Amino acid sequence: MLTQLGSPVNVTKVFFTKDMLSEEDEYLNFLSKNLKIKWNSEIIFFPFEQGDQNVIFGHQRVSKICVKGLSVQYMDSLMFLCEEITRVRTK
Repeated sequence: MLTQLGSPVNVTKVFFTKDMLSEEDEYLNFLSKNLKIKWNSEIIFFPFEQGDQNVIFGHQRVSKICVKGLSVQYMDSLMFLCEEITRVRTK
């Protein structure tokens, strides 16, 4: 989909980890070097703990979305993303 873009779009990096290795960021930049995207300066870290992963898998099995049982950090990250999406849509 990104290869079909006619003009560059702004994209925010979202990492599902607490500790991002510089090599991982370099690899992402390598993968996207021929795409028409501009990376936003802000990076969103969206780490999840093993417990979060178990809760997410459980929700997938029963086809429900629920925040009960997720870590506070994960829920804070979800709230941040929702606020950012809402902010972008209202502009």
